[in-house]
Amino acid sequence: MPLATVWCLWMQPEFPPAGSRLGHEPEEVVMTLPPKVLVLCEDKEVRTALKQSLKRCHVRGVYCRSTVALRRALAAHAGDAVVYAGEQPGSKLRDVMEWPEIRAARVPVIAVSRSGEIHDYLAAMEAGAFDYMARPLQCGELSRIVMSAVDQGRAA
Repeated sequence: MPLATVWCLWMQPEFPPAGSRLGHEPEEVVMTLPPKVLVLCEDKEVRTALKQSLKRCHVRGVYCRSTVALRRALAAHAGDAVVYAGEQPGSKLRDVMEWPEIRAARVPVIAVSRSGEIHDYLAAMEAGAFDYMARPLQCGELSRIVMSAVDQGRAA
C-alpha cells in the first residue's frame, strides 16, 4: 500500500567525536505517513462505519458533519482526498465539486451512496466524482479506491 513519504535530513551535533565516520554526515530518515482523507457524512451510523473501515485500511480521517465543516477542514488541512457520503450524490456533490478549495487543490472526491442504483452512480460521475461506492462498504474496495484517489491527488 503506497504511503506518503517525508524525507528528513538529520545531523547529530557532536557525538560521536570528530574524526569518526558517524555523526557528522547527514542521514536520510524516511517516515511514512498514512494518507489523510476528509469525510463528509451527516449520518452518525454511516460515519462510524466509515471510521472503522478507514482505520482498518490505515487511512487517517477527518470527519465532518456538514458542508460548512468540510469547507473549514479543507481550508485548515488539505487532505489527500474527500469522501462525500451525503444523502444525495447529485446536486450537493456538484456544489462541493465547484468549491475553489476542491478545484484549486485538485482534490479527488469519492462519492458514497446509500443505494447502488444507477442514477446515483451517474449523478456522482456527472458531478465530477473520482469514483463511486455503494454502502455497505467493503474494506478492500474502499482501500483500493481511496489509494487510487490519493495517488492521483498527489500526482496533480
